[in-house]
Amino acid sequence: MIDYPNPADFLSKLPAYPIKIVCQYLTNPDSNDKQLIASVAKAISVYTNYTGETECNKIDASNERLGTNAWDFQACTEMVLPQCSNGVDDMFEPKQWTFDEFSEDCRKKFGINSERYKALIMFGGKHIQTATNIIFSNGLRDPWSAGGVLETLSDSLIAIKIPGACHHEDLRSQGPNDPKVLLDARQQELRIIHGWLQSYYDENRIKFTF
Repeated sequence: MIDYPNPADFLSKLPAYPIKIVCQYLTNPDSNDKQLIASVAKAISVYTNYTGETECNKIDASNERLGTNAWDFQACTEMVLPQCSNGVDDMFEPKQWTFDEFSEDCRKKFGINSERYKALIMFGGKHIQTATNIIFSNGLRDPWSAGGVLETLSDSLIAIKIPGACHHEDLRSQGPNDPKVLLDARQQELRIIHGWLQSYYDENRIKFTF
């Protein structure tokens, strides 16, 4: 999700292409248990402590840099996103998801009741053909793109797929290692937004400079 081509500090302070560094520690399939644990610890530390500033890695699920409690609150109140795994069709341990359990966790953490269908009611789910002026940009290396809108639906509901790009990479500031496909996507987005603004100001006879 965050294997950016430039150093970043979105979820953690990371080097450029952190997955390449992670993989350097996981190259020996013949490792014994002790060696394997040591290698996995080094690999995980690329994410949790690449700078070496932390003496001991924290094992709780919160992220102080990002403020993940804010996202958890939004997920509880507006964006209920079921996430489960079976260990067969994915790389994760089996984990069931139920709304009742999720809602109870929200009550314990925030003292609120979850609204299961609020996002669908507010935004229409996938029935969005009547909406206008939306760019659905998806970096195809971002796991979230699997749930994204990947095909253009109308002249003003435009999907932009960015091969090799990660999570909201087109919205990040430009970096020296940004690939051409990413730079082109940003320019395409600017042209589209400029056109929308220009049309609005033309219709309302307002002078506009962009």
